[in-house]
Amino acid sequence: ARTTPARRIGRDQAPAPCARSQRGTQGTHQASPWVAAKMDLRKLRAVDLYRSIPKDLTEATQLGGIVSVVCVVTLLILFLMELSTFFSITPVTRIEISHGEDESFRVNFNITFPEMSCEWISVDILDAIGHKKVNITDNSVHKYNLHGTWVASAVKNYDEVKYGSTDVEVYKNKRYTVPLTTLNFDRVVKEYRTILVNFHAPWCHHCQALKPIYEHAAEIVQQAQLEKYRNKAGGVAGKNYWQRDIALATVDCTQEVNVQLCQREHIQAFPTVRIFREGTDRKQGLHETYHGDRSAEEIANFAVKVLSEVQNKQAALPSGHGLDYDGDGDLDSQVHTRGCRVEGHIRVSRVPGSVIFSPHAEGHDFNVEAINVSHVIEHLSFGHKQFLGAVPRKYKSKLPKDFGGVFASDARDHSELFVSNKEHVTHEHYLKVVPTAFEPLNGKPIETYEYTINSNTYEKDKTVPTIKIMYDLSPMQVVVKETRRPLIDGLCGMCAILGGVYTSFMLVEGLLQGALRTYKKQGEGKLS
Repeated sequence: ARTTPARRIGRDQAPAPCARSQRGTQGTHQASPWVAAKMDLRKLRAVDLYRSIPKDLTEATQLGGIVSVVCVVTLLILFLMELSTFFSITPVTRIEISHGEDESFRVNFNITFPEMSCEWISVDILDAIGHKKVNITDNSVHKYNLHGTWVASAVKNYDEVKYGSTDVEVYKNKRYTVPLTTLNFDRVVKEYRTILVNFHAPWCHHCQALKPIYEHAAEIVQQAQLEKYRNKAGGVAGKNYWQRDIALATVDCTQEVNVQLCQREHIQAFPTVRIFREGTDRKQGLHETYHGDRSAEEIANFAVKVLSEVQNKQAALPSGHGLDYDGDGDLDSQVHTRGCRVEGHIRVSRVPGSVIFSPHAEGHDFNVEAINVSHVIEHLSFGHKQFLGAVPRKYKSKLPKDFGGVFASDARDHSELFVSNKEHVTHEHYLKVVPTAFEPLNGKPIETYEYTINSNTYEKDKTVPTIKIMYDLSPMQVVVKETRRPLIDGLCGMCAILGGVYTSFMLVEGLLQGALRTYKKQGEGKLS
């Protein structure tokens, strides 16, 4: 009865160490995943490609230090160069078919004619499919004299010249005008306060039609002035009171004695009626030309109006201005310079064609020997002229200097003079136009047209000289696109440089060390 409880007690006490053993076993089971992971990592040593050598087994040398310094410097330089290349923007050019949907495109020009007056010059368009626009009516082309004053739109005027009702049979053989020649021209012009001079040629049928009318106008002026001074003198006209105030004169430019005079006065068309106000216009290098109706009454009234202005001490008309004596809104005279500048833009079809600058004037015959179409191309481009202004400043330095064409820039060093050294010379400029697009990395594409230009001159007798700008639009388009290297390309390039340079210098260092050891052994006599 006593032993049984003792066994129980022993059995009750014995489990204590077993419990501790179980807890220890549980702790061992909890740490086993870490141990397994560590064992797995140790297995990776078998595939180690970068096994290291203990430092105690390596030896540092002076040669190795020198090669290391050179290697580091080389790595740094190449790294910076690669980094700069990675961030740089590279233009890539490609050629593709142009898919422009516009039926037409713009031609922009700014051309100066040093020897062609704005009175005569005009602009024509002619293309390969028969479109002809000899009358530019969109007011996009303008003429300016060499002083920079606006003169008129370069619109051809096809209004029929109206002649007055003068009796031709009565006045065809009468002479009321003052005949002038080179010998008396300057003296007579200075003597009269106002004088109108008709420069003409007998072969000109417009001159033949104007001759009796002009004589009739001269008679009207004389009678009006005679009556005016008769009234002032109490019914008696004093001698030479009115003769030196106003007169109408003529110059025959076909007479040999007058050839140089007409060249000096820059007479390019017949008939040309010039107005001299006490000779002041000629002294300023300007000339005032009559453009009014060709009737005796109109010419006479105009002459009297000019005399009235001179008598009232009104200043001579400035360049580009004129006189509208009848108040109908059209100038009856206008002051011109010797040359002219034509500027503007026109729209043309996307087919081969020509822009033609030629003399034109209704009611006139041109003196072809005096037509000189020497010119300066200040600007010539296709598409929107403002395309360069739309280019951000940071992109302008990346564009070629002749982007848009050799004359696309308005800079003075991009202009060129084309001279006519002989008479009857016509200039031709042939342009091959290529649509071009510039696509910046950030920003909107810039579209324009580039071109190549070839110029030629030729002589053709008895024809009026002209300037022809012939263009041919290419069906292909050049696209210049800015690109930047992708990130993966830059990273691979940098890694290649680092690895390649390091390996190369390791090989160099090994060769140098081997050579150095061989040299030392040879010096010590250890080489057999």
